[in-house]
Amino acid sequence: MRLGGVTRAAEELALAQSTVSGLLRKLSDTVGAPVLHARGGRVELTDTGRAVAQLCEEILESLQRFELARETGLLPYSLDPSESQAHTMAAARAPAN
Repeated sequence: MRLGGVTRAAEELALAQSTVSGLLRKLSDTVGAPVLHARGGRVELTDTGRAVAQLCEEILESLQRFELARETGLLPYSLDPSESQAHTMAAARAPAN
């Protein structure tokens, strides 16, 4: 865990410590294994936690590349649902060639 503890993570996220702890428990339940363990007063990622963190980082990097491509005009789509719906509705109304 980059910040070394749930309290510091909660502070950085502007969330209550209990909220972050609950989300971490839910994450562990979802993946079926602990993602953190306490060691010497610090919280560290387990092997499962490191794998989940790596996958999350890859997903976030992909989303950033997608947004950059969209912003530079390489993709006509947006991650904003209202924009995507407008694009889909406009395409549906367009006459077929």
